[in-house]
Amino acid sequence: MTCSLIGNISKRFNEDSLTNLNIAAATVRAMANRSMTLEMLLKFFKDFEKIGEIASQSSTTQDVVENVIKPQTDRRGACYAEFFHSFDPEYYVVHCWKALFSDLLLALATHASGFTQPKLDPSHEQYVRRPEALQRRYFVDAFCIDQVRTFPQKHPRCETDKFDFVLKQMSRQKTKLLVAMDRDHTPMARTWCLTEVCFAKLANVPVLISFGPIRPMPRRRKGMSFAKAGASLEIDMDLLREELMQRGPGTGEKFENDVVEPLEKQAIQTYKAIYETMPVEQKEDCDWVKAQDDAREDMKMYDERGIAEEMRVAVEAGIAAQVEDTFMEPMRRRLAIQALPTLLCPHRPLRTCRSASIPPPYLLGSRKGEGHLLRQVSQNGQR
Repeated sequence: MTCSLIGNISKRFNEDSLTNLNIAAATVRAMANRSMTLEMLLKFFKDFEKIGEIASQSSTTQDVVENVIKPQTDRRGACYAEFFHSFDPEYYVVHCWKALFSDLLLALATHASGFTQPKLDPSHEQYVRRPEALQRRYFVDAFCIDQVRTFPQKHPRCETDKFDFVLKQMSRQKTKLLVAMDRDHTPMARTWCLTEVCFAKLANVPVLISFGPIRPMPRRRKGMSFAKAGASLEIDMDLLREELMQRGPGTGEKFENDVVEPLEKQAIQTYKAIYETMPVEQKEDCDWVKAQDDAREDMKMYDERGIAEEMRVAVEAGIAAQVEDTFMEPMRRRLAIQALPTLLCPHRPLRTCRSASIPPPYLLGSRKGEGHLLRQVSQNGQR
């Protein structure tokens, strides 16, 4: 099997790599042959959750790497997937390390099983009904890249800077790329994720999307760009920017047109298709999540613009959707402040309240004295 290191090699690798291209190619081939089955991943989760090393509601993938994968692999001198003598992956997984680890597993389980509410227990009856789901093979970087033995970027043995070569190699193996959208659709805002999707497209690797759990795309994730996306390390941002400029579509409008917009459209269409197959209770849950998101975004937008009447409507929508108090309380106070000029001038129409004499309950602040001040203003028309 051959491995083609395409692109401007002299710019991509350092001097050591240029004299050891066979080592760099061997590194790419080794990574392209690693995978974890869904069964392995679910057993890993179940075992380490049982002993308290993983918390399903709070542990991110980054936490799992630091607290579980690194200690486990440090003893053996190999990446986690190599413990199992894994086979060629069927899917290269794009995901965000800052998202919940359980969200990642839910996205993979949803994809493998076809269930919209899969269980993360490999012995559950769902997998008795569909045993083939447990044998799906996934390249998940946290498990398939050595997290302990690290080399600087451009080194022939570095495994973190050769994702594009790995994707090209996997394209020959008919591997597909799967974007695992967590509950906040974080991959839409991460430079690594968007760049991996970009080079998958360049390598003619089919792109699929799965959700964990299934949620509509938050408004803040729409209309993203390279400039709005982020990376945890500046050195990674520099690497990705350089790769996109030299061998990709760049980081401007073409990147948005070729990568971001199609990915957003595909995610929305995939969600709509899955939504139609969900049970009523799950649909209602998704509708509620969307109502909360719309209320939050409307409150932020109208607060920034200082439009009191629209802000009032958004606050009412937030109350109806039961948006969390930590978000609602500051918005109530801001609405009260926006309404003060109108309340201080009784001859002006009171557009922000239901009544010119009695402010609505949500307008009366929770801070000491704030509600009393608004009551006095509404009754007297002056301080």
